[in-house]
Amino acid sequence: MTTIAENLGWNVDAVTDDEKITIVKKAVVYSEITMSKSEFIKWQNTFNGDWDDAHEYFRDNIESKMVTDDVMEDFGNQYNQFAVFNGDISSMTDDVIGMCDFEWENHIDNVSEIQEVAF
Repeated sequence: MTTIAENLGWNVDAVTDDEKITIVKKAVVYSEITMSKSEFIKWQNTFNGDWDDAHEYFRDNIESKMVTDDVMEDFGNQYNQFAVFNGDISSMTDDVIGMCDFEWENHIDNVSEIQEVAF
């Protein structure tokens, strides 16, 4: 019988490794693209309310061309946050971020708390 952890692909042994920690960075990235208003409106009207097709087209054809320059990167870095977790949580980081109660910190330093993963 498989466990929920196995079904989710979590490496439970790595999570309980007391010799390791995982630092997670939540980054803010500002990117931009300029296009004509008429092109944007034409794109919106192409999909006739089909959100999935519109989203996929945006992701594949517009978002992929968006640019983050040095100024935008520096601006975004002001909002980055970090969390330190006990063990190697790399097999479950998205689940920890989405489902666990923990505190983000604005930077990592000598008083940063190593937090336990608790669902």
